[in-house]
Amino acid sequence: MSDIALLAPAPFVARRLVAIGVITAAVLLALSFGNGNDRAAGAAGGTTIVVTSTLDLADSTFFDNHTCGYTQGAIYVPAPDGVCTLRRAVLEAGVRPDVDRPINIVFDIPTTDPNYDAALGLWEVQIDESHVWELDRDNILADGGQVTIDGDTQPNGRTSGPKIMINTNRDNLATFGRSLEVRTSGNTIRNLGFHGGGQIILYEEGNLVEGVWMGLRNDGKEMQLASTASAQAQRSMARGGIIMPTANSDGNKILGNIVIGASERAIRVTSGGSGNLIDGNWIGMNAEGEVLAPGGFVNCTRDLDYDPALWYGGQGIQVTGDSNEITNNVLAGLHVTQSLNDTPSIAMEIYGEFNTVQFNRIGRSVDGSTPGVCGQGMLIGGHATTVTRNSIVFSRNGFDSNDIGTDLDSAIITQAFSASVTNPWIAVWNNVIDGLDQPESTYHTYRFAGPGVPTAMRQFHAGKVTSISGTTVTGTNGDTSILGYTGFCPGCSIYLYADDLDDRIETFSLLATTTADSNGNWTATLSRPLNTDEGLRTQSRANANNVMHTFGAGTTSRLSDDLYRTPLFTPLASPCRVYDSRTAFGGLGGVFDGDEVRTIALSGSIPSTQGVSSSNCIPDTATAALVNIAAAAPQASGNLRLSEAGVVPSGGVVNFAANGLDNANTVTVPLDSNGDVDIAANGGPSGAGQPLTHVTVSIIGYYSPESTLRYVPITPCAAADSRSSQGATGSFAGPFATNAAYPDVDVVGTFAAAQGGGNTTCGVPATADAVVANLVSVSATGGTGRLEAGTGGTDPSVSSVPFAPIGMNNAAVVVIPLNGQEAVAVDIAGSTFAQTEIRLVVLGYLDDAGGSTYTPVNPCAAFDTRSTEGGVGTLQAGGSSTSYQVTGAIPSAQGGGNGGTCGVPAGATGVLINLVAINSAGAGNLQVFATGTVPTGGVLNFAALAPAMNNSNAVPVPLSATGQLDVIVNGGAGGVGVPLTHVRG
Repeated sequence: MSDIALLAPAPFVARRLVAIGVITAAVLLALSFGNGNDRAAGAAGGTTIVVTSTLDLADSTFFDNHTCGYTQGAIYVPAPDGVCTLRRAVLEAGVRPDVDRPINIVFDIPTTDPNYDAALGLWEVQIDESHVWELDRDNILADGGQVTIDGDTQPNGRTSGPKIMINTNRDNLATFGRSLEVRTSGNTIRNLGFHGGGQIILYEEGNLVEGVWMGLRNDGKEMQLASTASAQAQRSMARGGIIMPTANSDGNKILGNIVIGASERAIRVTSGGSGNLIDGNWIGMNAEGEVLAPGGFVNCTRDLDYDPALWYGGQGIQVTGDSNEITNNVLAGLHVTQSLNDTPSIAMEIYGEFNTVQFNRIGRSVDGSTPGVCGQGMLIGGHATTVTRNSIVFSRNGFDSNDIGTDLDSAIITQAFSASVTNPWIAVWNNVIDGLDQPESTYHTYRFAGPGVPTAMRQFHAGKVTSISGTTVTGTNGDTSILGYTGFCPGCSIYLYADDLDDRIETFSLLATTTADSNGNWTATLSRPLNTDEGLRTQSRANANNVMHTFGAGTTSRLSDDLYRTPLFTPLASPCRVYDSRTAFGGLGGVFDGDEVRTIALSGSIPSTQGVSSSNCIPDTATAALVNIAAAAPQASGNLRLSEAGVVPSGGVVNFAANGLDNANTVTVPLDSNGDVDIAANGGPSGAGQPLTHVTVSIIGYYSPESTLRYVPITPCAAADSRSSQGATGSFAGPFATNAAYPDVDVVGTFAAAQGGGNTTCGVPATADAVVANLVSVSATGGTGRLEAGTGGTDPSVSSVPFAPIGMNNAAVVVIPLNGQEAVAVDIAGSTFAQTEIRLVVLGYLDDAGGSTYTPVNPCAAFDTRSTEGGVGTLQAGGSSTSYQVTGAIPSAQGGGNGGTCGVPAGATGVLINLVAINSAGAGNLQVFATGTVPTGGVLNFAALAPAMNNSNAVPVPLSATGQLDVIVNGGAGGVGVPLTHVRG
């Protein structure tokens, strides 16, 4: 999955040390000369103290007053052996007068020293853990600071890590090593390695700790135990860390250090330390940025005893002050020895006000592997803290196992807001959270937990998505929670994140940011289209006080529980009848009267009152259905209208008349939240309340977030035409009667010219899962009948194209699953005497490898040529094409009374349009195509019938780059220039 890039990732330590070491050594060694007792002092250049031995030489009487060369009466005296040890240098640096500052402690230890490691090129300094080791001042009035201890000043030695490693537990005591306590300000500690359990403790402000190893073996490969004296001592692992424990621990910089195996915290700011910068540190890894955990993932076994087979990255970062910056740190492999009831290591705990936490990476080590961490990613509290652009990979539930799946089971948790602040806020947004599909990974990206966050905030729902169309996403306020807490969020920022399809709430990347209007409605443009295995999570951020409960501007909500996906398509193996008014009862049965509306269920359980025995044809998650709706045995002229339940449509989808012809159309309809649609029968003013027609509805397929197929349009291509004039030969030549053996029609790859239509391929690939085609009955004679279609090699069952010998070709769009086949089966049913020619025009195919997504909208007339509807009048046969705007704002001159828009966004590549020929004065057909292209065939046939009947067909049509389509009327050679029909779409 995607990961954020660190703004300034910690570089390879060896390179950092070399860069610092060469420059520093060149400057500082120029100040040292003679033996370790010599000085270069003065107000301008300061003082240099040169460490010449790794030993800690003295007895208990003289640890507190032996210096390397400084004398202050009888209190501080140079060591009589003339050797400058690190302890003596630190003591001297603290007690020298302010006039001698700044003070530089440098190293020039010979290779003959007993603790020189020639193989590694380093010197291991020994510290007697029995005595205090601190950088302090001579008296309370003295400054005592401005001391630099730089291990890279040691000549020669390695370039892959610190040349000076400090063992703070010389005698391997079970009570661990001595911490370096820094009780002055303005000091620098850099390019050193520490192990033995001692910490670096900064009691004052303005100190710098940089390029330091803590807890690593001398070779940097693994953790060094603080003590091996006993099993009890080993439980504390490496024990060290960098600590700022007082309210005066302000303005310190902790940069580019490596800390592993810390039993308390690797880096800690407590008691209100403020203005500290913690940047570019590696925690839990070795010097190569690795976690050498067996199997690649840190084993989080809870056991008090140290197990040498496991990886112990130790604890993370804790900050409880104000205005601190925690940036660009990498934490991975965090694990400690612990009892079953102890809380595993939380990678970051941040409390206080005005803290900034950004560009940190948790769970993914520097080398790019993903060992994870054993506890929560972040625990946040306070006010005015911003947590953004961090990455957390494979964090784990840090509390009781019973908390799995609850708010406590989150990568990031806000535990409390500052109680003393009016309108407190915490902003947690634009963080990458990835569980790697590991079963132990935390369930949520971000949640609120604990008594410090009221229920109203914990249950504030982020803005919800109402539509995804390509990269255009629209939405509104979050739903009211189950306890009645509002999700109303006027003027809020809305964040849209990509997530995969597992059950975890994750955020792989931020794809869009937008702002809601005063009603909470919003539109966003994604930076890229969603992949088929992705969905969207939302998050809201208040931009005013008291929008989210009583919290302030800047407060962010939790992530949405709902995963919003582009609804993709699933074709059914065979049509599923969900309604038949001829057998329905309980208010849903019988002939439809004019102006009657019935609500029927399409998804989930189908009630028996709908007159069918089928149930659960499509899942409850379906957002739209592709249905074949038919007017059966019409008793008068009219049309059927189909729409989402509760929505009033502006036009019909099936036209009918009492002419002995059932009429049908294949249309896509949005479903309401219950999976319901409305069917309305319209017979005009004279038909109101009069019997019109029976109705049947069969589902062919559906759109849902769980579906995988996208639509790929192609230039309309005749794959078969049984007329000999169109090239059909042999078994494909017609006309065909009922129950005649019309052969399966190949649609995939190449096929025989004998199928007719003038083509031998339509460009449908072998990977196609279904084909979308226009099925046409041509020149029907004898009696009434219908064309049925299905997968090749099966008994066709899509009754989608009724026909009769009434001088009009009839057509409908069909969607046929291929189920691994390359052919489509077509059959004729009906009266014994019915026969017809057959034409199959491929319009496109459905595939999971690419293509366009579909967003349903409720029926809306984009154009209508009738003057009563605001149009320009009857279209002429053989004339030039007429262009119509479909996306964005629609000119009123197009007619239709659409109110200025049909909700099709700019950038849409096509539409599914119900094209209607109205009041036709003769026979002909309509062609519809993207403006600027050339059509190849008709999609709707019509004729002047008695009794009069408008005719319609729902067809997918590509759009031009400006969102336009063209319509041409064809009336044959003799009809050129004759007004022929009105058109509505």
